[in-house]
This record gives sequence, structure tokens and C-alpha cells, in this order.
Amino acid sequence: VVRTPPAAQEQTNKRPPPSGLAIFGRCFGGLGMCHQPKENDEPKMVPMKSKLKQKDGQPLLHNVPISLAEVIHLQGMDATAGLSSYLEVYAKEDAVVVQMLKAHGAITVMRTNVPQTAYFTFGSSNPIFGMTRNPYKFDRSPGGTSSGEAVMASGRGCLLGVGIDLAGGLRVPAHFCGVCGFKPTSERVSRLGVTVPAEGQNAVATCVGPISSEVAGLVAFMKCLCVPLQHQLDPTVSLAPFSHE
Repeated sequence: VVRTPPAAQEQTNKRPPPSGLAIFGRCFGGLGMCHQPKENDEPKMVPMKSKLKQKDGQPLLHNVPISLAEVIHLQGMDATAGLSSYLEVYAKEDAVVVQMLKAHGAITVMRTNVPQTAYFTFGSSNPIFGMTRNPYKFDRSPGGTSSGEAVMASGRGCLLGVGIDLAGGLRVPAHFCGVCGFKPTSERVSRLGVTVPAEGQNAVATCVGPISSEVAGLVAFMKCLCVPLQHQLDPTVSLAPFSHE
């Protein structure tokens, strides 16, 4: 199937044209279709901590929907980082981080947009999937690398998202979109199965980390990843357990 990049869209407060719906399932963040908060608008939501409460005999993320930045590999899908050279280069297996989350009961339901090359920008657009818009004001930036994940978390589209961070790729979008992002220490979370256009750049390593509307989501992510199974799948990661301190 040949995918035609959506036409360039002028940044306005108007919603993008309906043609963007063709990629809704793949990069929700690229559409800017989020709830616009109104004055005195206080939706009643169940706290995430109660949703993530572990039941006897069930894994921590049992049936929890998660979303992934487009650079994180899912078996049978490409991970382009907005680069046409990676189109239709299909992953043979899930990234280690995805395998770990699935082992704890999570269900992958969405992939979200990233800027082209996924690095070195506070904007977020690429010629394949188009532009990611700030959920609060469509003519503002959502923050950069993991911006699609931040938009998804802001709209409560998923309880937990996974993105990448080199120099603010999780933290800046989280700040711009009013959610929680966390960059783990290097080698705490596996990078196997992540498209990194700047291969060989190891002085400041890219980190895989969580983004969520609440801190409870970040804690759940780290508790699921910092276990011996991750070290078995990727011996380069640390065996140190996660600490709440």
C-alpha cells in the first residue's frame, strides 16, 4: 500500500481537514483532535492509581491500554521516525520494552507521531504523517520528540505511553502538554528495538521512558521494567531494582 503524505497544513486554531483521519489509528497526536478545555470544565475522572491497583493473581498492567511513540518497534509494523527511507521496513519482533509491558498484561492500542528524525527539535512534524498540535492551543508546539505521546496522555487516550528522551524528548512535551514524563537513568530501560537515526551517538545516550497523565503511571512503568526478565532479554541493562525513594 502506497501512503501519500498529508498535505502541509497551516498552523491555525482550526481542526485539520478530514483527510487526516486516515492515519488516526497510527498517530493520534498528528491530528490535534483533543478535548479543548473550557472555563470551569472539570471532568470527573477515576484516579489512575485506582485503575492500576493490582489484583490477586493478575499482573500489574492487566488489560491496561498503552500507546507507543512511532519509533518503538511493534512486530510486523515499520518505525520510520518520519523518514521515508524506513517506510515498509517491518520489525521482526517487538521492542524489549514492549515485550516487558505485554508480559505484565498491557495491551498496545496506539502509536503516536514524532518529528522527523525524532530528535533535536521543539516542533513536531514530518512529511509522512504530518504535524502534531498542542492539545490546548493548536497553533502552539506540543514539545518535540515524544509529543504524540504527550498529546495522547493529555487527552486521557491511554493510561500509559512510552517515548524516548535524549535532551528533553519526554520531559519537554510533558511540560508543554501538562502531563508527567520521566527520563530514566541510562541503561535502566532497554533500547533494543527502537529506531535511532543517530546510531553511534553514545556520549549522551537515548533513553526509553514513560509518559502519563499521572505520576502513578510512571511508577507502574518502572516497576514493570526494572526486573530480572528485562536483563535476560537485554544484558546491557542494569539489574538494580526500582526504588520508590
